[in-house]
Amino acid sequence: MFLTNSHPEFSLERESEFWQYYIFMKAGQFGSELAQRTLPFVRNRSLALDLGSGPANDIEYLLDGGFEQIVAVDSNPQAQIAIEGFRTVEYRSKVRFQLTPFQDFQFDPNGYDLVFSHGSLAFHRTEGFIPFMQRLVGAVRPGGIAAFTICDPGHQVIERYPVLASMSRDDIDRLIAGMELLHHELDTNNDPDDMVANHVVIARRR
Repeated sequence: MFLTNSHPEFSLERESEFWQYYIFMKAGQFGSELAQRTLPFVRNRSLALDLGSGPANDIEYLLDGGFEQIVAVDSNPQAQIAIEGFRTVEYRSKVRFQLTPFQDFQFDPNGYDLVFSHGSLAFHRTEGFIPFMQRLVGAVRPGGIAAFTICDPGHQVIERYPVLASMSRDDIDRLIAGMELLHHELDTNNDPDDMVANHVVIARRR
């Protein structure tokens, strides 16, 4: 998920170039730090949802961790190609890919053992973001996990592109009220060219 529609300096051509660079940089990486932190907390591993699946490194990691099926959502066709490149037919058959912006995804309430999004949620834009996040956590089954990263309002990327979504720690606490917070950290890397999210959140639905 990239910035094409959020700022005039980003063109479709630049998005394509950025995607190819991103795939190149992620090649050989297996499971983000968020995925590695999350998996031990997941008790039931029937169905996961990955919003903004990108190069699918985390999907393959979750499949290795025992998930039976994963719904992957991304607006870029290259994300589907990444899944088609999985090393086994069995893994490919366990992924249901939806070529759609994750912002438009229709959540199944109480539908998933894990709802996961790494580095994508900021691209929702600010309008309607909190209701979207409420639907996201509502899609987690009782006992299941919501794991996501999201920029803090003070992140320099948000200062440069205020149309992008962000959440403060207070926003997060309100969102997951009633859930069990398993992990939170604040990434303090404020490189203005680094779009990594600041807040890292893992919570269990009671």
